[in-house]
Amino acid sequence: MPKRITAGELSKQINCVERELFNAKVHYDIFKGLMDDWPKHLPAIHQSPLFWNTTMEAHMGAALIRLCRAYDKDESSIHLSRLLRAVEAHADFFSEASFRERHKANPHVDSLAKHPRTLGLAQLQRDREFCDPEQNPIVENLQKWRNFILAHSNYREAVRPLGDFHTRYPLPFSDIETLVMEGLAIVNRYSGLLDAMTYSTQVASNHGKDYQFVLAAIDILQC
Repeated sequence: MPKRITAGELSKQINCVERELFNAKVHYDIFKGLMDDWPKHLPAIHQSPLFWNTTMEAHMGAALIRLCRAYDKDESSIHLSRLLRAVEAHADFFSEASFRERHKANPHVDSLAKHPRTLGLAQLQRDREFCDPEQNPIVENLQKWRNFILAHSNYREAVRPLGDFHTRYPLPFSDIETLVMEGLAIVNRYSGLLDAMTYSTQVASNHGKDYQFVLAAIDILQC
């Protein structure tokens, strides 16, 4: 049974997990955007291929590490599974009366409280199953990547592999996108119920396409 916490501490857990998922999305979006725009800027890319290749590798690595943190299982860490256990253990936070008490200083509390504030237990169970590597093969594969490649350089995989790692534990772009977007949806579901607040899934700066200005500037310099 999770230790009893306050609603404010639960909000902090939500915020912490959201930051990991949001940053994973930012790094992944930059990686994917660069990959998609790569053919349009080949002269610029060829001027400094080492820089661009290591930049791409760094963004993908950062995205995966952030996802590993969000879907971790370590008992001393904050992650989706721990957050969902805390939500279940503090179901009393999710009621109109509790919401009104927490936000009584908010002048809009009456209109906000009209929206449902109780937990959907069936949805909570689906969310817990999604984050469970024993029930979701995508999360299981992410954990294999963490344990064998990202957090550790596994001896067997490096020296005596049993076959192609990517074939045995595939993590295609579509699965990465699913982990990011489903994770953010889970965070926003309980943040919305608890505090009537949802987090944006988009960066404000040019929709995350700042890198296009860099490539365009290099193109101009080459003219």
